[in-house]
Amino acid sequence: MTGAVFAALIGLLGVLLQLSVLTYLGTMALVAIGLFFASKHHAYLKTLVANLTAEKDGIQRELVLERAATQRAEEEAAAAGRRASQVESDGVRRLQEAQKNEKELILQHQVEVKRISSDARAKGAQKFKAIVMARVSPFGASRPKVSAPFGFSPDAFYGAQHHKDIRVMERIAMKMGSLRAREAIALSATTHRLSLADLLFIVRGTQEGLMDDGINDIVRSWELRSMLSLARVMADQSVLPSDMSDAVGIYELAIAAFGADSLDERARYVYLETLQSLGMTERLKERIESFDLAACDEVQMTLLECNEILRTTMSSRPAPDSWFEHLNTLYVKAGLAPICYGRDEPDLLDSITAEAEHVENGPLVSVMMATHNGSERIGTAIRSVISQSWRNLELIIVDDCSDKEHWAEIQRHTKLDSRIRVYRLDSNQGAYRARNFAFSKTQGDFITVHDDDDWSHPEKIETQVRHLLANTEVVGNMSFQSRIAEDFQFLRINDNPRFNQRNYSSMLVRRELVEQLGCWDDINRAADAEFHDRVRAVTGQSIVGIETPPLSFMRARSGSLTSGEIRKGALDFARQTFGLLYSAWHHKLIALTAEGGPLAAPSTDPKCRPYVVPANMISGQRVLPKTSTFDVVFVTDFRFPGGNSSLVAVEIEVACKAGLRVGVAQLDSPVLRANHYFNATVHEVLQRLDVPVLTLDDEVIVHLVAIRNPTVLQYAERLRPKFITKNVVIIVNTAPMGRNGSNFCYDLGQCEESARQMFGLDPVVYPESPQTRELNSALFPLVNYAADDWTGFVEPQHFEIIREHDKGRRPVVGRHSRDHALKWPATATEVRQAYVQPGVFDTRIMGGTESIQQIIDLGKEPSVVVLPFGYQEPVEFLTAIDFWVYQHNHALTESFGMAVVESLASGAVAILPAYMEPLFGDAALYATPGEVSSIVKRYWDDADLYRLQSERAREAVRSRFSTDAFIRRLSRLAGKPDIADVKSMELGRVQ
Repeated sequence: MTGAVFAALIGLLGVLLQLSVLTYLGTMALVAIGLFFASKHHAYLKTLVANLTAEKDGIQRELVLERAATQRAEEEAAAAGRRASQVESDGVRRLQEAQKNEKELILQHQVEVKRISSDARAKGAQKFKAIVMARVSPFGASRPKVSAPFGFSPDAFYGAQHHKDIRVMERIAMKMGSLRAREAIALSATTHRLSLADLLFIVRGTQEGLMDDGINDIVRSWELRSMLSLARVMADQSVLPSDMSDAVGIYELAIAAFGADSLDERARYVYLETLQSLGMTERLKERIESFDLAACDEVQMTLLECNEILRTTMSSRPAPDSWFEHLNTLYVKAGLAPICYGRDEPDLLDSITAEAEHVENGPLVSVMMATHNGSERIGTAIRSVISQSWRNLELIIVDDCSDKEHWAEIQRHTKLDSRIRVYRLDSNQGAYRARNFAFSKTQGDFITVHDDDDWSHPEKIETQVRHLLANTEVVGNMSFQSRIAEDFQFLRINDNPRFNQRNYSSMLVRRELVEQLGCWDDINRAADAEFHDRVRAVTGQSIVGIETPPLSFMRARSGSLTSGEIRKGALDFARQTFGLLYSAWHHKLIALTAEGGPLAAPSTDPKCRPYVVPANMISGQRVLPKTSTFDVVFVTDFRFPGGNSSLVAVEIEVACKAGLRVGVAQLDSPVLRANHYFNATVHEVLQRLDVPVLTLDDEVIVHLVAIRNPTVLQYAERLRPKFITKNVVIIVNTAPMGRNGSNFCYDLGQCEESARQMFGLDPVVYPESPQTRELNSALFPLVNYAADDWTGFVEPQHFEIIREHDKGRRPVVGRHSRDHALKWPATATEVRQAYVQPGVFDTRIMGGTESIQQIIDLGKEPSVVVLPFGYQEPVEFLTAIDFWVYQHNHALTESFGMAVVESLASGAVAILPAYMEPLFGDAALYATPGEVSSIVKRYWDDADLYRLQSERAREAVRSRFSTDAFIRRLSRLAGKPDIADVKSMELGRVQ
C-alpha cells in the first residue's frame, strides 16, 4: 500500500470522529469489513484492521461518557438550537463525504488487490517462462552451434538422422514398445535443443495458458515432421496415462506455430482419432471443420461422426437409427444400396442387411471361404455372399476339420442356397491350405475370398467385377473395409490412419493369374499380403483399390486371427520377419521378370517354397512345442548388407555342421533404413541347412542367445522375449562412436541393461577385437566383459595356397574389400605410396575404387588392375597376390577384418595399420603408407624372410582364427563342452 492511501485512511478517521456516534460506528464497521476481506490479498492490512477495531472499542467507551454529558447539557440545548442545527447540517454533509470517501477507498483497495493478484499471476507465468527459456537459452532460437553428431548419446545420433527417414525410429518405437526412442525423436523435433521432458514441459505449460505467443517463435525453428512423428508415436503407443493428451498438445502446438495446413494427412487423422478417444467432442468438431475433412475425406469424417453418435445416443439396439442414417449418406452418394436392421441379433454385424437390384447375367465368380470352428459367426458371412447382387456366383466352403457341432451347423447353412458347396478336410491343415483346396474346386472366371466372420455389402462383388470388366489391363482389384469393435466403434489396428482401408481378403483376380502364380503360400497367416505383393513383383502391376465406402465390416475381437499380431504402427515379430523374407524372394522375381525369365514358381508345396518362413507360421505349428530346445540362437538384424551378416552366416553354418541345434531371430537395428532386405547370403544358409527362423515370442528353450550386434539392443529396453534362456552374450563388432563423438550408435551400458531386462540374466560382453575392447572399456568401464575376444574365423584348409617365391618377377600387392572412401588413405599421395609403385610392385584390387576417383583414378594406372567386388572368390583372388596391403583413412578404426584373416590363411604377407597389432600380433607386418614399398622390397628380396612371415600368418589362423577355435568357444557357452573339434569342412563363400 502507498503512503498516500494510508494517510487517507487516517484522515477518514478524523472526520468520522466528528459525526454521529452510531452512524460513525456503522461506517467504521463497513470499512473494517472491507479492509478485512482485502487483507486476504494483503497481509499488511491485518494490522490496520486490528488498530481500527481497537479504536472502535475506545469510541464505544467514550459514547457512555458522552451520553452522561448530554443529559447534563439538556438545559443548554434550547439556547444552542441554532448552533446545533448548523452542526447537524455540517454533519450530514460530512457524512456524505465520508461515505463517498469510503466507497472510493474500497474501490481503490479492489483495484489494488486486482493489480497485485494480476502481478502475482504474471510473475508466476514469467517465472515459468524463465525456466523454459533457461532450458532453451543455451541454444537460442537459431540452430545449435554444436552440430547434432557431437551429441554424446545414441539419442542425439539417431535424432540427427530421424528427419531423413522418419519411418526408422517410428517403427523401432512401435515394434519394440520403446519409450527411450521418444528421446531421439524429441531431439530431432527440437533440432537438438530440448529433451523429451523439456519439450513436454512446454507443451503442457502452453495447454495451461502459461506461455505467451512468443513460444511460437521458438517452435517455428523446430523440425515439424519430427514433431508430428513424436505425437503419432505417443498417440499410437499410448503406454503412459498422459500419452494421448500429450500427443494432442504437440499437435496443437504445431498448429499454433505452423498453422493447421501444416499437418499432413496422417497427422490429421491420428490427431482427430486421439481427440475422439479422449472424448473431446467439441474440439473434434472444430478440427474436422478447420481441416475441411468433408471435402478431403468424407468417409473418414462420417465414420468419426458415427462413433460420436454411438457415444452420445441411447438405444435399445446395438446402434441407433441415426447411426444408420448417417452412415447411409455415404452409400447413397456412391449410388449403393443403404443398409439397415434386418435381424434382431445382439451383434451389430449379424443384424445388418441391405436390398440391391440383382444382376443375373455375367461371368461366374467363385467365392472361397475357409473356416475352422467358426459356426457362431459364419451365418452372417454366408448370407452376405448369397445376398450379393451379382447372382452368377458359387460359394465354395472348406471346413478345416472343425469340431462336430461346428460341422453340423455349417451343413445346415448349406441348405440356404443351391450355389453353396461344402467340403471338409480330414485334418486341420490351416486356412491357406484349405483355401488352395477350395481353388481346386472352383469353376469361375474370377476368383475372390470371403472371411468366415465378416459382413459384406450386397453390391461388393458387382462393384469389383464391373471394374475389372471395364479395365481389362488391370490385373486385379480389392474393395474397402472398416473394422468394428465389440462396442461397435469404427477403429484401426494397424499403421494406416484411416478407418476405411483396403480389404486384402477381397482381392478379385482372373483365374489364370492364380494358376500362373501358384495359389497362396501354405502358411498359417499373412499369405494374402504375400500373394498381393507377388502379383506386383511378377506382373509389374499393383492390385487396384476401388475407392468406395466400406463394402465389408470386419470384426475386431480378441479371438480373431490378427488379435495381438497387428497393432497400431507395428506387426508382430513373425509377420515382420515374414515380410523381410518374402520381399527378398520377390526382389529376385522382379529381376527375373525384367530379364524375361520364368514367372514365380508355385509356392503351395512347403518342400518347394523358394524362401524361408518363420517356424511359427508353418502350417500346423502356430505355437511351437515348449520343449523345443536350441543350443544357440543368433539374434541380430539380418538386413545388414556386409560384414555383420557375413560373419553370422559363417557362424551359423559352422555351428550346424558341428552338430549344434541352431536358430535365428530377427531384431531390428536403428542403424538401417526401412528399405533393406533380408541378407541373401544368410537366407541361402538358412534354407540350405533348414535352420529355423524363430521370433522372440516363441516359448522355446535356448542354451545360448548370441546377440550379434549391440545396436539391436539400444531401444529394446521394454522387450520381453519368451525364450527360456541359460546364457546371453553380446558380441560387440563395431565401435560405439567415431571421432569427436560422431556416429554414436550404441551405449553399451544401456544395451547390457536391455539384455538383462529382456532375458532375466546378466549378459557377458564379448568384444570382437582388442581395439573394440580397449575403446569400449574406456567408455563403459562397468560393463561385464568376457576374458577373451569373439574373433572371426575361417576354415584354414579352404585357403591353402602353394606360394612360389620368384625373385625374378615383380611381387603383386593386393586387397579385397568393399569400396568406401574411409577404407582408403585420405590423400592421393598416401594412396600412391601404398598401392601405386610401378618400379617396386604391381597391384590388384578387388572391390572397386569409385569412392576415391575424385582424388586418384587407380583404373588408369598401368600397374594397377581394378576388379569389381565379388568378381572372384577370395581364395582365387589371393592366389594371384604376394602381399595383402590394407591402409585406410585415419578416421576409421576397424573392429575386425574377415578379409585380413582370409589373406593370412592364404599365406600372403599382410601389411596393416599399427593399431591392428594387438589383434593379429606377429601374423602381420605394420606400417604407414609411406613405409609399404620398402617393406615389400625387403621381404621379397629375402625368400627365407618372406616364407617365415607367410608361415607365421598361417599358424596364427590355425590357432586363433579357425573354425575349431570358434566351436570350442561356442560349445562351452552352450553347455556342450563334449563336442569334438570340427573336422575340416568346405564352407560356402559368404559375401
